[in-house]
Formats: sequence, C-alpha cells, structure tokens
Amino acid sequence: MKKLKEILEEAFEGVGGIVTLKPIHSMKGAISKSTPVVNEGPSYEYSKFIQSIEKAENNQAKAVNNFVKALEKKGLKKEARELAYEYMDNMRRFDREFKKIVNKLQ
Repeated sequence: MKKLKEILEEAFEGVGGIVTLKPIHSMKGAISKSTPVVNEGPSYEYSKFIQSIEKAENNQAKAVNNFVKALEKKGLKKEARELAYEYMDNMRRFDREFKKIVNKLQ
C-alpha cells in the first residue's frame, strides 16, 4: 500500500485544474495539500475581468480563424489573408494597451 501511495504521489505531482484528485486526497498522506497564496492587490480585484477578456479573445481568434478558412475554401485566399493580418494587427495593439493597464494595477 505504501508503494502505491508513492507511485500515485509521483504520478500526480503538480496536477490540478480539470483533473480531480478527490479520491487521491482521501488517502491519508498521499499528497500534501498546500495552501494557495492569495494576492489581494488591485490586480486581484480585476482578475475575473482579465480572465473573461482573455477568454473572449481566444474565442474571437478561433471564430476569425474559422471564417478565414471558409473564405480560403471559397477561393478568396487574398481577402482571407488581408482579414487575418488586419485582425492580428488590431489584437496586438489591443494586447499592448491591455497589458499596460494591467501593469498599472499591480
């Protein structure tokens, strides 16, 4: 049993997020629970907004990419490339300004 705990501890070290570790945590001493460090600065207050903006950017980028692929299939390769470049240029500008503002919050 001790060997099994060691193997599980080694296999799941540093794993979190989507993978649930409830069955492993129920074993005594399998994985030590560390307390997360909570930063209560100004940027912590806005972290939900920052995360939602980043998620929206990812969703928009996927949608634009799918649209560009559809344009390319219809034979509009030049227009698709122009659209993709324009989108990326605008997103880079937005990200620079966004990061400046987030850095001011820290």
